[in-house]
Amino acid sequence: MEGWSVTALCYFFANYMITNHLGDFMRKRAVAFFLLILAFSALSVPRVEAFLQSRPDEIPYSPVVGDITGDGHPEIVIASRTVTVGTSGNGWLTVIRKYSDDTVDTLWTRRYGRAAFTPAIADVDGDGHGEIYCVVYFDAPAGMGVMSVDGLTGDINWIFNMGGSFYSNAGHEVLLADFDGDGMVEVIAQLNRSGTLFDIVVLDALSGALELTINTGSKRSYASMYCGDLTGDGNYELISSVTGGSAGDVEVVCWAPDGRVLWRVPGGPPGVADMLLDGKPEIVVVWIDPSFNAHVLIYDGHGALLREVISIDAVSTLFSHYESPVIANFDLFTPNPEIAFAVNHTPTSPECIITVVRVDGTIFWQTDPFTRGEIISMSAADLNCDGVVDLCSYNMAGEFIVFDGATGDFWAMFDDFVGDYLPDPNRFVAIADVDNDCHAEFLVSTYRGGLITSNRGIYIYGSEEWNPVRRTWNTGSYYYTNIDDDLRMLTNPNAQTHWRVDNLWRAQRAIPCGLDIIPAPEPIVCAGCDSIGEFVFSATIWNPTCEHTAYYTHAIFEFDSIALNCLNFIEGQCTTEIGDLLPETDTVLTWRFELNPSCDSLDISFVFHATCLNSLVVANRRVEVPVWTPRCDYRPTVVRVRPMECGQVISCGPSDTVFTTSSAGQEIIYNISADALFGTSYPLIDTLIMLSVESSTTPQEQITLDDPRLIWDGDEFAGGLIFNPSPPYPHGDTVVFQLEPIYNALFCMTAPEICTIIIDDRPPDTIEVFPRHGDYASYPMLSEVFAIMADDFMNIEPSSISPENMLISVNGTAINQYHVEIRADGIDPDTIFFDIFGGVLPGDTVDVCIWGMFDTSDDTSFCGPNVTPLTCWTFFMLSDEPVGFVVFPEPDNFSACPDQEIVFEITSEIEMNSASFELEIDAVVYDIGHEYLSWSEAEGILRWSPDSGWWESGRHTDVRLLRAENRVGQNIANAPVLISFWLDFDPPEIEFTSPRLGLLHMVSQSETRITASIYEPLSGLDIDSVRIWIDGEEFSFPPAQLADEGDGYWSVTLDPILAGIEFNAGDTVEVALKACDTPDYCDPNCWTRIDSFVIEPAIACIASPNPFTPDGDGVNDIVVFDYPRMFTLGGELSVFDIRNRPVFSKSLSPISDEGEVSGRSWDGRDNTGKPMPEGLYLYVIMQEGKVICNGTVVLAR
Repeated sequence: MEGWSVTALCYFFANYMITNHLGDFMRKRAVAFFLLILAFSALSVPRVEAFLQSRPDEIPYSPVVGDITGDGHPEIVIASRTVTVGTSGNGWLTVIRKYSDDTVDTLWTRRYGRAAFTPAIADVDGDGHGEIYCVVYFDAPAGMGVMSVDGLTGDINWIFNMGGSFYSNAGHEVLLADFDGDGMVEVIAQLNRSGTLFDIVVLDALSGALELTINTGSKRSYASMYCGDLTGDGNYELISSVTGGSAGDVEVVCWAPDGRVLWRVPGGPPGVADMLLDGKPEIVVVWIDPSFNAHVLIYDGHGALLREVISIDAVSTLFSHYESPVIANFDLFTPNPEIAFAVNHTPTSPECIITVVRVDGTIFWQTDPFTRGEIISMSAADLNCDGVVDLCSYNMAGEFIVFDGATGDFWAMFDDFVGDYLPDPNRFVAIADVDNDCHAEFLVSTYRGGLITSNRGIYIYGSEEWNPVRRTWNTGSYYYTNIDDDLRMLTNPNAQTHWRVDNLWRAQRAIPCGLDIIPAPEPIVCAGCDSIGEFVFSATIWNPTCEHTAYYTHAIFEFDSIALNCLNFIEGQCTTEIGDLLPETDTVLTWRFELNPSCDSLDISFVFHATCLNSLVVANRRVEVPVWTPRCDYRPTVVRVRPMECGQVISCGPSDTVFTTSSAGQEIIYNISADALFGTSYPLIDTLIMLSVESSTTPQEQITLDDPRLIWDGDEFAGGLIFNPSPPYPHGDTVVFQLEPIYNALFCMTAPEICTIIIDDRPPDTIEVFPRHGDYASYPMLSEVFAIMADDFMNIEPSSISPENMLISVNGTAINQYHVEIRADGIDPDTIFFDIFGGVLPGDTVDVCIWGMFDTSDDTSFCGPNVTPLTCWTFFMLSDEPVGFVVFPEPDNFSACPDQEIVFEITSEIEMNSASFELEIDAVVYDIGHEYLSWSEAEGILRWSPDSGWWESGRHTDVRLLRAENRVGQNIANAPVLISFWLDFDPPEIEFTSPRLGLLHMVSQSETRITASIYEPLSGLDIDSVRIWIDGEEFSFPPAQLADEGDGYWSVTLDPILAGIEFNAGDTVEVALKACDTPDYCDPNCWTRIDSFVIEPAIACIASPNPFTPDGDGVNDIVVFDYPRMFTLGGELSVFDIRNRPVFSKSLSPISDEGEVSGRSWDGRDNTGKPMPEGLYLYVIMQEGKVICNGTVVLAR
């Protein structure tokens, strides 16, 4: 079976069948996998189209493909070296052409030194044919370097020799890019020398002159590099993988054009694509952490981690080789591209797994583990024309395997190569149409070592059923530096990067399978205000196939309902006949439409498709074309800057001396732009700008730009319009103004609204004070001193009312024994309250002064607020007030007294008026007439003395002395006097939690550990009061244990073993537990809880009656089984016949008394209900997996 190796298939199948860790299930999966391979082999048979054999001692590297000669036919360039490189050796470049009849020609082959590595090709000098660039180990002088040769002749253009000895264990990638952005192409090459000298060099591509050396330190660079604008700043950056040689010692490093390291992240090699569809490139990296877990990570262009896509645990070793990951749209139902990556050496080493994962971390498909050698590279191309690239992996055994990209199904494994195992790291599968036969070919370099040399070379595989692909495959260049199909270089800043064009990485762009359409609608522009111009639509109809003519091709428009109402043909029609399109030719069609003026700002969609009569060409190609119609009534944008809102009050006026201009800061300002926030700009017509203005004190005026008071500061598209009133408007004046309509060049206009402002040139004023100026005040009034302020037009700014702007003086001396409460909410009037608590005596004179308050004028950015000047008032003091104190109980104490008293002490210079007393208890107010409330004038004591039982247990009582006036009507100064406390008449709650207590509950010997819960949420538990007795014997703490569980809960534990207690089977055990609380007043509340439990009796294994007669006569119809611990633990009963065959089984549940027999009996029937014959039967009872009873029973009839 040519191309599909039967040997490989059988070997693959045998691996699945004999691997030790595979069980029956996995072996069945292996059989199914093998049958799937055979099924696919029946569908398509790829074949070896050509074998490019190397010289006997030659190691070929991965081939590259491109049209070097410029005649439209691609060439294959192969670099190679001899097996042993030292003081001797041969490094070759060979250029080969393959034809569609599978013949090949060697255009030229030349030796350039001791070793040559995989090249890159491009037409840098613009002469119409490609140059070849590669890393070479030169002869004289010996050293690693880079060279450029003419692709037609092999003549050397230039050589750069950096010295150093040969070093094969690394990548020697060559990249072409305009790294420094000067419009000239640079060669960027990895030069790893001598095993310790690791550099990346940047050379001029035309001359070979050294421009930059980047030393990578102790780590060598390898795998594909990328050069492009990662950060979006217009400058290019360079990224590459570097490694110290081990699985975890891999990094991706990013350099600036001057060689500075911008960032570095663990893992690699990198892949670059627009993963998040945000119009920016992201970097995909596979990283192995120190615990050997594999992580797929996405970074932005600045090296910041955006997300972890997926993690695969417990990878024993993984080395991310040369061309992984692959990025492409594997899942057509998701917009974002997917990531394909390989994990080598899973925990069941040496297995490998290939995974395709979506950006959200879900797996699209994943292979079963396979043992075909460590995967070193992956490539991809759409082979079956389903729009999804198919994945080609290359391993260290010199084999490559193909998987269906849409499903992950195994397609083929190519292993025509024979020889000994020898890994070579510089290999990947090249995919291109190398012979112009309109089908993809695989190019695979192989070297298997040993004595067999006939299979060293390049295998070319193909199939007539494979989809055509591009004719270029150029490592380090094709994907990353914008080399088109004829090898032309596009340089910065005009180059489009791969992620903008195809958004692929290591995947070949496919040629469409049939007719293709390239729509090119022209943008629609406005012809005037509310008038839309014509719409011109062009489209290229292309027959991309290279074998078949598209006969009778024609193009058809299909309009949606919006397009039908908006578009009218001026030129062209719905169906256009094109005729026959020869292979790889195209034609351009053009249509002109008139648009309905009412169809502005719409997204119009229509379907455009091309068809032909040739079934060998996909006959119907459809594209949906969205068209946006512009809005042609864009009005100029007018934004009023000052005042910000109409009706505002501004604080600027004639009193503001800060202004030297005549306007005194009363400017009216507009920002004007030619159109709205988006769309095409149309210039303003400034000759029509006019401002109308009038006020309460001035008549209306029409002011133009000829008036010096109206200033335009801008250009024809945007600027500021400033009106400076002269003279300024006075306090209280209302100004009305309006900007006349503003026009743009389309004669679309905007008419601003009429607006007013009010001039406020005076500060806030004090309108009321208390006590009033000259009044007398008592001590209670000192907590109620206030001032009320207001403003003529606006409110007072709350932040301006501050204690720093206030002063209280007693007898001319300032005091600070007062608090200030400001009730300023921004709405007039605002109030300032003063609470004076000291420094004032009867007969004193008190002065209160305030200043510095300002108003909240809407616009204070020019003049600032209007500020209140110093304002003072005076009042005189009377005598002291009575004061009340709580004597008993203390706040938040706990009382266990049923007749708890409440006592207040009241001090007063004069006799109290007891009729004024008001005492509030839990929101109920009592006066002196209540039987529990009494007053002693001689002692100054107010007492609440309730009867026993009046209080409720658990009650949190709030008490307030609201009123207690002296005989002149002065209430206590500190009213209300507050006190709160708790009432607790209940003992702690005790609950036994284990074992189950009560005479009806039996307990096994292993379950006699005694635990209890004590709950005391109020007064708290007196831990010294806790006592425990077992059968009348008290046990101390320890061995008993008492623990605080929080929130008022305590636990008590007594382990009989630790306490030295022994219980006998059948014993009844009495348990007593006592606990008390700790109130602050009266005796504690105590409780002793007593309960008991029974120790399970010893039970022997008995089956009774034996024999038994299940004949339905009501006598001995069942046999009942007794077994140990049947009161506390169930079991499993199994009955067998004399031949040890199971006939009956059931689960046994614990019983509460011996009278319960139904759950532990057998009626002589099997599990299906069939009566069993007479005879001897064996029974077994198991508990917790152990046999505790076995014996025989006799069934008699």
